[in-house]
Amino acid sequence: MFRVDYFFKVLLKLPILGKYLKVTNAYAFKGDPRYSKQFAPYQLWSKRVFPAWRNSFILSFVILYIVELTNNKNYDPGEYIVGAVPDLLGFAIGVFALIFVLPSGLKDFIKKRGGKKFPIEEIPADVAYPLMGLVLALAGSFFLELVNDENKVALFFETVLVIYSIEMIIEMVMFIYSLNRMSISNVIDSKRLRFYDRNKSRR
Repeated sequence: MFRVDYFFKVLLKLPILGKYLKVTNAYAFKGDPRYSKQFAPYQLWSKRVFPAWRNSFILSFVILYIVELTNNKNYDPGEYIVGAVPDLLGFAIGVFALIFVLPSGLKDFIKKRGGKKFPIEEIPADVAYPLMGLVLALAGSFFLELVNDENKVALFFETVLVIYSIEMIIEMVMFIYSLNRMSISNVIDSKRLRFYDRNKSRR
């Protein structure tokens, strides 16, 4: 009898893809501790993970159609991945490191005000997912470089990885944006509280 949990554990042992699956499953599961034991529900995958891949495939078809239409012989998405993704990966790792030095006040604020929309347990997965996506794009591009440059299938998948890496950077930027908004709200609330306490003490 086919066991999904056993199949999941086997997939986690695969090189590169296993690590990507683990982090992506944690992202889909919103940081739930069960991410290392079972697949997140399909609804969560379809909402949080699949859209990036869907957009990447659709845009890749459009881009390659334009390349064919314009007869662009110099189009090489692999160059972008090899040239840009390592720098983007360094940026993402820097952001990931900064998460660990969040002020305790902000962490408490996230716990108190974030609620279900922004649980503190979800933060590591939200940061690690785009980072691992960039690693996957870099690794995938390396293996696709082994194929002839004129191979249209390889060119298509390289384009998919380019779009996907851009999606991951957007994901990272949106996370930073959300975190900064919370940080600003925390500062504003702290100032309001001090102002209230100061006025109260004067009375």
